[in-house]
Amino acid sequence: MFVVPMTLPFWPLLTLQTASQFISLAVPSAAGRAAMNMAFLRKFGVSVTEAVAQGAIDGFSAFLIQVVIMILAVVVGDVDLNLDIDTSEVRWLAILGVIVLVVIGVVVAIIKVPKLHDKVMPVVTSAWAALLVVFKQPNRALGLLGSNFLYWNALGLTLWLILEAIGADIPYGSALFIAAGSNLLVGIMPVPGGVG
Repeated sequence: MFVVPMTLPFWPLLTLQTASQFISLAVPSAAGRAAMNMAFLRKFGVSVTEAVAQGAIDGFSAFLIQVVIMILAVVVGDVDLNLDIDTSEVRWLAILGVIVLVVIGVVVAIIKVPKLHDKVMPVVTSAWAALLVVFKQPNRALGLLGSNFLYWNALGLTLWLILEAIGADIPYGSALFIAAGSNLLVGIMPVPGGVG
């Protein structure tokens, strides 16, 4: 609603969001949701590139909000995950170096391989233009980020209330951290139905 530059009807959008919660039962990760969103937007006259850009921007903003919520839950709340993990042996600099090398390799491949460049750059250019449109209008940016923030808080509150109902007393910050963190893991592991 906040990413696409045209006005979309509210009730079909609400129906889409409800239906997209069930698509993950059949299609792993976010692929099914992205395809469903693209088909929906095409029905209302949004171009393919704008529909792809919408999915990328929505996914990126959700990722940002999840990270912010997890950081706030740890810093402000009393998150205790009771993990006995020894991180003294982890070579963080080596991990960061590998990530940087992978990113550089992908960028070089996109620039140097003509077929890859011709497929990726129009989508990147369109997504960047759509992102600029969103963030040039503060009400759209606030709506996009605010709706994601409210969504993850509602999910964390739901988890916390369920645990309270069954007598498992955990802090709200921990429930919020688990709700946001588990979704980040689901995006990495392609397990259908949210089983992961």
